[in-house]
This record gives sequence, C-alpha cells and structure tokens, in this order.
Amino acid sequence: MRAEALSVRASPPALRALGAGLAAMLMVAVLLPLLPRLEGSSAPLTLEVAGVFKHVTPEAVRHAAAPGLQNSFYALDLDGVKVAVETLPWVARARVERLWPARVRVQVWEHRPYARWDREALLSEDGVVFIPEASALPTDLPQLAGPGGQQHRVRDVYEALREHLSGTPFVPVQLQLDTRGEWTAVTADGITLRLGREAPLEAAARLTGPVPMALAERLQEVAYVDLHYINGFAVGWRDTRAPDARGAGVHAEKRHD
Repeated sequence: MRAEALSVRASPPALRALGAGLAAMLMVAVLLPLLPRLEGSSAPLTLEVAGVFKHVTPEAVRHAAAPGLQNSFYALDLDGVKVAVETLPWVARARVERLWPARVRVQVWEHRPYARWDREALLSEDGVVFIPEASALPTDLPQLAGPGGQQHRVRDVYEALREHLSGTPFVPVQLQLDTRGEWTAVTADGITLRLGREAPLEAAARLTGPVPMALAERLQEVAYVDLHYINGFAVGWRDTRAPDARGAGVHAEKRHD
C-alpha cells in the first residue's frame, strides 16, 4: 500500500478573507486593553494606603497625596504624588500605582531610627538624616553629631567604639565629631572621653588597659578622661563636695602610662 499526501489549494479570495479575519482579531486583541483608556474613566478615584504604620498615619499620607489626585485616572502625575508623600518626615520611600478601573494605591515605608542626630534630627538605619516633629523624637536612642555629610563616618566610629570598649565602664552612649576633627564621647555615667583627632580608636585602646586600672577605685569621681597625650592621659575630677551637680567643679591631673 502506498500513502500519498494530498494538498489542498485555497483560492486567492479565500486566502485574502482569512488574512483579513486574522488581522481583525489581532487588532481587537491589541485595542481591547486600551478601550477604557480611549473611552476615559469618569468614576471617582479611590485611594488605597498600605504600609506598616508606626510614626506615619494613613490620614497623613492621604492628606499629602490628595492634591495630586485631582486629574482623571490616566492623567494622574504618579511621580508628583510620590514626591508629595515622601516629604512627610518619617516616610523613607513611597510607591504609587494605578489599579484599574479607578483606584490609586500608595505604599509607604517608614524610616527606622538608629540614633538622634545633633539637636533636632534623627539618623535612620540607612544613614539618612531627617527631622521629625520635636515631640516625636525618641529619648532612648544614642546621641550622635557631626558636620554635614559625616553621619556614616560617625556611626561607624560609634559602633567600633562600643564593640572595642564592651565590658569596660567607658562604653559610649554619645559621640560627636566637631568641625575641627575632634572626637568626643560620653558614657552612660556621664564621663566625657576626649579622643583627639583622626584616630579615636587608637586613643580608646588605652581605655581597656591602663586607664581603668588607674581609676578603678574612683570612677564615680571622674568627670572626663583626656586621651590627647601620647604617653599618658589627663583626668578631670568632679568636686563631690559641691551641694549639687550643677555647682560641682572639676580639677584635672595628668597621669602617665
């Protein structure tokens, strides 16, 4: 038995009709998703706000976004709404998107505070300095300060000092870098550590050796430890005879390693 292939030839008019039909179907597939946009959307917009809210309220987000929602659904300036929401002090970033047929969704992420920065600002875990309302400043954070743009450096030195001085009475809760490059730390007991310039970690190395041994019996009397000296350190003593801390005087003595 021999099998033979049969071929069917369509007439030119049939091919043209088939091609026209396919083209029409393709045109419908392309235009159907755009039909609402071509017709326009007259339905009132619904604003959805999402996020984990601790310091920002959904109402504040809605208030910030509202001026940018005056246009029609497809004419919205999503970038403008995003910028407006991100001006809220505690908002680290925002994402704004359209949800057909008439919804706008705003997702927000808050700053996670790491430390207080200078007098009125906070430093986030991402190294961003931002200024919230004074009443919203947490009181249980480290206190850091420094010239503009130096927040990452100050934070790195602070973390290194805390690790290096762990287990000593000199673990800092405050650290400042001034405009002259001087580093100054303060402990939880109020002892000021003058760490000098450029190499605060090298200066702090003495706080794990000779300094605590020399001051072990009088730590409660120490006002400051000055580590500017290459071969020694200076100590400022509190005048414990004063009637209150505000009237306490300080006198210094220098010790050699």
